[in-house]
Amino acid sequence: MDFRHLFRSRTSDHPHPPDGDTPLMPGKAHTKGSRTRKYIFTGLVLLILWLIGVMIYQTHKPLPKGISYESPLYQSEVAMWVDLTYPGPDGQPVHDREIGPRIGQIIDESRKFLVIDMFLFNGYAHKGQTFPKVTEELTDRLVKHKQKYPDMDIFFISDEVNTGYGSYPLPEFEAMKAAGIQVIITDVNRLRDSTPIYSAVWRTFFQWFGQSGKGTLPNLMANEAPDITVRSYLKLLNVKANHRKVVISENTALVTSANIHDASAFHSNIAFETSGDIIGDILATEQAAVNLSSDIKLPAYEPKAAAPKQPSGQAGSVDVRYLTEGKIYKYVLESIEQSQSGDTLWYGDVLSGRRQGDGPASESLGARRRHTPYPGSEPECIRQGKNWDPQPSGCR
Repeated sequence: MDFRHLFRSRTSDHPHPPDGDTPLMPGKAHTKGSRTRKYIFTGLVLLILWLIGVMIYQTHKPLPKGISYESPLYQSEVAMWVDLTYPGPDGQPVHDREIGPRIGQIIDESRKFLVIDMFLFNGYAHKGQTFPKVTEELTDRLVKHKQKYPDMDIFFISDEVNTGYGSYPLPEFEAMKAAGIQVIITDVNRLRDSTPIYSAVWRTFFQWFGQSGKGTLPNLMANEAPDITVRSYLKLLNVKANHRKVVISENTALVTSANIHDASAFHSNIAFETSGDIIGDILATEQAAVNLSSDIKLPAYEPKAAAPKQPSGQAGSVDVRYLTEGKIYKYVLESIEQSQSGDTLWYGDVLSGRRQGDGPASESLGARRRHTPYPGSEPECIRQGKNWDPQPSGCR
């Protein structure tokens, strides 16, 4: 018998399974899609775990040797130099500048070596703004000094903010290099991350492409400066920098809050200058900064029989200790903690960003709570961070 017509009739009745019916081979239609979703999910889990690992490591990894430094205590003379901008009798701004001229004197008096570490160092500003050409002046002075004393070692350490994070060369740096001055841009990638979530993404996906190339985006820091690449802005968002401002010669060392930077020339700043064996410690911390990006060796300090006298100014023999990075934070908190009733605390800082309830501000509030007399329980204004004054009403 021929049964083929029976099979034809059965299949012709239902050429396609009705909606919702299970296919003839259950599970086969969804196998490929399910497997793809499983791979994507596994990949996302592994990526998240990787980023978490990067965040943890890059915020807790050991700092390179010598970056966070605490020197022994020395006895030395200290001079203070001040830049001030304030309104004059006629209401016009008055600019008293001591720091830049003193740095120029240190350069002129040096014969063996110079090490300068300067965060901001460029002549760029926004269009329409006019500032003293302090960057060009210092560059010319260094170049002429190198030409006058060609065997003298001069090192200039700085941050890549001045090159738009690698987007363009800085003319002042190129002039120094041409004169034989060694210019070193600090590689801050080796430091811990200050924006761990973003930096974990940047380290994983973007750092490999570098920053150099033709800039396509306007420079928001100074629109007179060349354009910046997208990759340079991505690097900037890590918010890390070599923020030091130090000038060292065989004779003296000056540490300042002032940048030799045209657009910063009218800022108020202070500087402290000292001499003696502590120069060796300051050089050691600068060598640590150099080691982040170069194998260049800075000169060693040769102790003198007697330290040279400080220039005119506010000077006197005091205890001197040199601190960098986390050691600064440590000693600030210790100084606040050791304050006693009746002491006056002076604290100045350009940026003081820490977690809420942590850092110098909260520690000083704690000191005030410990040492400020007030009757009964702690007033509400103290808990709110306001001032307490026994007269007349207590809170103000």
